[in-house]
Amino acid sequence: MLLLLLLLLRLALLLVYIMIFAIIIPNAATVAVAVAVAVAITFAVTHHILSAIHYRLAVMKLTTTTNDVHICRCPHSFMTSLPKASIVICYFNESPSVLIRMINSIVDRTPLELIQEILLVDDGSEWPEASLQAADYQRKHPQWNMVKFLHTPSNLGLIRAKVFGARKARGEVLVFLDSHCEVNQNWLQPLLERIREKPNRVVCPIIDVIDLDTMKYVESPVCKGGLNWGLTFKWDYPLHTYFIDPLNYIRPLKSATMAGGLFAIDRTYFFKIGAYDEGMDVWGAENVEISFRIWLCGGELEIIPCSRVGHIFRKKRPYGLESDSISKNSLRAARVWLDEYLPEFFKSRPYLESNTDYGDISDRLKLKENLHCKPFRWYLENVYPELLPNNIPMSSDIIQKPFINGKNSSQSHYFIIIRKIQIRLANTSFCLTAEESPMGLIAKGSRVEMRICHAKRNQQWRWNDNNEFRPMGSSRLCLDSLKGLTLLKCHNQGAHQDWKITVRVFIVSNLMH
Repeated sequence: MLLLLLLLLRLALLLVYIMIFAIIIPNAATVAVAVAVAVAITFAVTHHILSAIHYRLAVMKLTTTTNDVHICRCPHSFMTSLPKASIVICYFNESPSVLIRMINSIVDRTPLELIQEILLVDDGSEWPEASLQAADYQRKHPQWNMVKFLHTPSNLGLIRAKVFGARKARGEVLVFLDSHCEVNQNWLQPLLERIREKPNRVVCPIIDVIDLDTMKYVESPVCKGGLNWGLTFKWDYPLHTYFIDPLNYIRPLKSATMAGGLFAIDRTYFFKIGAYDEGMDVWGAENVEISFRIWLCGGELEIIPCSRVGHIFRKKRPYGLESDSISKNSLRAARVWLDEYLPEFFKSRPYLESNTDYGDISDRLKLKENLHCKPFRWYLENVYPELLPNNIPMSSDIIQKPFINGKNSSQSHYFIIIRKIQIRLANTSFCLTAEESPMGLIAKGSRVEMRICHAKRNQQWRWNDNNEFRPMGSSRLCLDSLKGLTLLKCHNQGAHQDWKITVRVFIVSNLMH
């Protein structure tokens, strides 16, 4: 029925546009152009309408049916006398339906005796619909009685809004969640167990993916947090040997950093180590900074594979892309924590070296001293040695990844890495090639195959400090191994776009000269 209505809408709009163009451009010679333009406009408009309809239909269903994606080995019985949690959810201009679906997922899939309260923190939203509709929903559903509505005095930004909510919380454990999530079965108990065993342990669930258009719930693989010298968070996969023991699919996994949106922490410990740096603005880099603080000041950080929460990855952030705040926040974190490795940060972000607009950090340096935090070298040697400068080969190195040839068969081979390169299969005349359109464009979703080497740009690649390969024909696409080798939008989070390298040399095709 929906498709029929869309077809009728497209036909009606097409007729309207053709009539308009016929009036504006009466010359018969331009009729074909007018019709083509009308068709293009019609399909563009109706595509957006259809996407909006699909999204609304998905979120209008206010109760969720998230699949239980737990690995069968995950326990279904837990410790008794677990600490109670205050779940802190900050939002700004959130969809009311998304927010209500999220709360329903928590209420439906969490033992209510473990929830002290659910704090909904409205960070100065520009429209009140989310709070009003959620409050109205609460009045009609008694199981929402633990939900409390908080409003910041102004738009504080995500970082300060989280601290605002944490100060209002009464539970022994703080659980921070983004406002566009849906929790899975038995998500909370594994987090609380780890904190009960060790209060200075900070724990994060696996972040599964909820498709923005269909609301389909997709399981994510087990991975951990990493970073680069620009202090940008990325996902790292454990070495394949880690999973030789099948129990490692469910065991807690040490993580150098956290993504930041979803984690649990003992409330007393959170404030003991300085909460968030409230000298930071809006959002960005606060997750890396608190990760440094946890590890260097006596705590530890883990990913808990048996705890899973789905996350809607939106196309636009409600707070916008605050590039200035991200730069400022990263600079604050670097100047507080990197010690003698600060030059490595400036090599990655040279435009920030002369920047002094990062605010007063004296209180954070004093906190670092009072907590008797370890030097950053300890973090590099014991937590994330992958970041040590001596472990970062810069040229004449190779990549170990399977490639997919033109017949879709896979086979592992070695490739050479230099900053600007042609990647050739050893002892052959075949090079890694990005598929081009008939117009010579390299687009999202383009296949990557081994073809006869030539000098054209679709065989030329750049490798950067994020361990990404980007084709010369597109600065926004990265080599991705999620489904064979394809080109997908760069996300700066590692995972399927993070290419590990070793120091073994076969063939070097240097295109830098």
